[in-house]
Parts: sequence; structure tokens; C-alpha cells
Amino acid sequence: MSDIIRSGGVGRCALALVVLFGSLVVSPGQEQTTVQSPAGAPETKEAAKQDAAKDAPKPDSPAAKPAEVPPSEAPATPATTATPPAAVAPQAPQNPPAASQPRGKGKKAQKKGKNSTASGSGEFTSTGVQKATYVIGPEDVLFLNVLHQQDVTQSLEVRPDGFVSVRFAGEIKAAGSTAQQLSDVIAEKLTVYFNHPEVNIQVIGIRSKKYYMSGEIRKPGAYPLTSPKTIYEAMIDAGGPADFAKKTKIYVLRSGQEKIPFNFKEVSQGKNLKQNILLENGDVVVVP
Repeated sequence: MSDIIRSGGVGRCALALVVLFGSLVVSPGQEQTTVQSPAGAPETKEAAKQDAAKDAPKPDSPAAKPAEVPPSEAPATPATTATPPAAVAPQAPQNPPAASQPRGKGKKAQKKGKNSTASGSGEFTSTGVQKATYVIGPEDVLFLNVLHQQDVTQSLEVRPDGFVSVRFAGEIKAAGSTAQQLSDVIAEKLTVYFNHPEVNIQVIGIRSKKYYMSGEIRKPGAYPLTSPKTIYEAMIDAGGPADFAKKTKIYVLRSGQEKIPFNFKEVSQGKNLKQNILLENGDVVVVP
């Protein structure tokens, strides 16, 4: 019995020693893991956390506040997204290319023969007598030119019956036709003798358009109407009214029936100029 008691006391003593030794090695609330400090001394994790808390900047310190970016360095507002090229409608050019612009004056040109032309004052004459293309009349003087055919090239005078005589083409009526129309007719007749004859007609003398001065005028007679002419101009060309002429009673006899009054005295003073009209072919200025 005594041996058992002794052995139990020894065990209790050994156990007490073990517990005492453990309390000395490990303090309550501490861990066995250590942290190496910057200086090389071992530190526990708890000590490292305390040091980190000390080094952290305080909330009120300048280091704790975020750095302010100056306005000049502030990022620019992103630009508005550009419209993709496909969404922009192409703008038409203001002026079309020169190659696409139509040429000419915009008016339908007068048809002309393939191998004939007309020129000279008669082709384009526009007078008070007629405002259209000049129409050939009796006593007009023409010049016929056939390219490379000197035997046919010649001057022509329209006879009182309105006809002209052309070599190889015979008698052709010229009165009542324009220079171009007459060129076409002559070219057609010459194709019997020549291959593709090129014909040109020029009106070199206008004699078929006339006006007449009669009565108390210094130079009565017939006058050619080759350009636009007013009543007052016609009287000046004829020398003016005679000494005993009734200057306020003058009139123009047109078409043998119509009487158009004309006051020479008023027009000479620059008054009532509307009465100073253009003369027409065949007009007769009567000075009582």
C-alpha cells in the first residue's frame, strides 16, 4: 500500500512540474509565431500590427487626403462621338462639271442644209420692215459661191419677177425665200452635175425694201430701207419739209389704206416721241 501511495505522489509532482514549465514558456494570449523586425530582432505578429498602426497617417493629416489635380491637368471632357462617315449624306457640288453642262444658247437652232450655207448682211438683217430673218425680194443683189466650182460662182440680181438665173441649175425663184432656203434649192439642183456641192448665198445689196417721200418735201422719191429708220430720220434724209409744208399735218400711208399721223414740229422739239415710229416696206410719207 505504501508503494502505491508513493508512486502516486511522484506522478502528481511530475505533472505539476510540467504544467509550471509550460506556463513559463508560453504566456497567456501570445502565439509561438514570430515576425522578423527590420532591425533583425524577432517580434510577434501583435507587435507588428501595433507598429503598422503607429506608421499609418492620421485622417486629418495631409498625407491621408487624396491629392488634388490642378484644373490645367484635369482630364478633358471626352469629345462628342463623331458621326460615322456612312451616316453623313454626301453633298452635291454647287456647280456641275464643265463636261456635264449643256452647250449652246438654249434655243433650237435653225435647220440648215447639209451642203449649203448662207451669210452676209441679208441672212441676219432685222429691220423695222421685218423682224424675222431677211427675205429676199426683187432687185436684191446676191452672191453665189460654190466651193471649188468657179464656173458656177457668180453674182446674181433678182429680177422684178423674183427669179434668178444660175449656171447648171437654170431658173430659180429667189423672191420670198431666205438666203438659206435659196442655198438649199440651188445645192439640190447642182447635185446632178457635182458630188456634194457646197453652196453659199450672200445678200450683198438690199434693194427690194423701199419707202417713198412725197408732197412738200425737198427731195421726194423712193429710198431703200436697208436698216431701221423712223419717220423723222426719213424726212431729214430727204432734206426736210419745204417752206410751205404743213408740218403738223404729215402722215404715213401704209398698205394704201391706213393713215398714221405725224407732227414734225412736236418731234423736232422732243415732244410726243411715240408717234415717231419705224417705217415699213412700201410706206409713203405724205407731207401736205
